[in-house]
Amino acid sequence: MDSQDLIKEINEADLTSQEKQYWVARIEKEGASQDLIDELKDFLQKQLDEIFEKAGVGKDDEEYQKLEKAAAAKIGKLQKEFNETIDRSKKYLKKIEEAAITVSNQQNIQKARTKIKDI
Repeated sequence: MDSQDLIKEINEADLTSQEKQYWVARIEKEGASQDLIDELKDFLQKQLDEIFEKAGVGKDDEEYQKLEKAAAAKIGKLQKEFNETIDRSKKYLKKIEEAAITVSNQQNIQKARTKIKDI
């Protein structure tokens, strides 16, 4: 999952406009880093806990556990997508580095050939 996907999820979440603005601004500034995702996960968990506390539902309540599992599943999905995006980015970066090395080597070979011809 990239930053834009995470922003989309934030905007679709049941958060206040202030909370959405805060998290979107952080994502735009910092990117979808693991630390930011962990902070967001903690924040959302606290939000859930407060909602259930206000509703008089304890953590042992079946409905609470059901919703908590659903939230954990969604967070797990987001985490998996984030990890996959990072892995793809690393592979892409490696290909770019390899291509740059190849081009550099070819340029060095060409320069060497030119120098040899001059001799």
